Amino acid sequence: MRPQSQGRGSLGLLGGLVWLSCFIFPGPLSFGQDEAAMIYDRDDRWPLFLATSFQQQLATGVAALIKKERLLAVPQTDFYHLQGRTLAELGYDPLMRYAHEISVAECTGFLVDQDILVTAGHCLFDEACNKDYVWVFNFKQYGRRHYFINQEDVYTCQKVLKQEKNTAKGIDWAVLALDRPAVMQQPFLYRQSGQIQTNQEVISFGFPSGVSLKITLDGRVIDNTPEGYFTATLDAFVGNSGSPVVDPATGIVEGLLVRGGLDYHTDEKTGLKSPIRVGNRYRMAEEVVRITQIPLAKIIAQYERD
Repeated sequence: MRPQSQGRGSLGLLGGLVWLSCFIFPGPLSFGQDEAAMIYDRDDRWPLFLATSFQQQLATGVAALIKKERLLAVPQTDFYHLQGRTLAELGYDPLMRYAHEISVAECTGFLVDQDILVTAGHCLFDEACNKDYVWVFNFKQYGRRHYFINQEDVYTCQKVLKQEKNTAKGIDWAVLALDRPAVMQQPFLYRQSGQIQTNQEVISFGFPSGVSLKITLDGRVIDNTPEGYFTATLDAFVGNSGSPVVDPATGIVEGLLVRGGLDYHTDEKTGLKSPIRVGNRYRMAEEVVRITQIPLAKIIAQYERD
């Protein structure tokens, strides 16, 4: 069943300013080890304000998986303050891109219906629908040390509709029902038959290394032979698991990013972490589960009947 949505709130200026003196910054994130990875040739991750209007509209359907404890309610407002440390504060090279953004997102998900979200199967950490986590839309502000999230952009998982993880076949996905329709967001269209062409261009949206929403451009399909997935040269990191991989011309989802190689190397002298660069050697491309492997029409129809 589909709960009703509510209206959006507004931040009370005086209450927000008074509250600023109470910021708290908890400890570092712990990410899974089998998520997405590294930079191919050049870094093609970009903040959303540099995207086209079409790409920005697509991005409204992308959500970040964030621990509830990282959202601190701002008194007398309808906003949360996101609690977290920047990548630089967590031991990453302060000169790398996005080093001074807070790292709070642990996975990515995307809407395929107003209240149905797809993510990587390994992004479900417990059998209770990730009860200690929420899905957050509009975590997209670029370059900020402090982020405020409208409470209406925060959703919980109501039910896991279907999940499948098959390492041998490369399958790793989950479909969730949110606690209410995300009426301000645009669900993605998705391929329902056939498959993408080899060397076709793809783009992706997600939260690399836990920072705010980025669009990754100029990816290419490299290995299109596996039945359940394909590989593509997308600049992706932990936090990108579950990211929609999209045809840039049509906006149609071709798959979701689930696996890749190591993200960072540690400098022996400084101890700082920096992204691994692959150059033009694409044999380690990211693995993308084909969206056609998920029986979405059947899952959605069953949910609507229940």
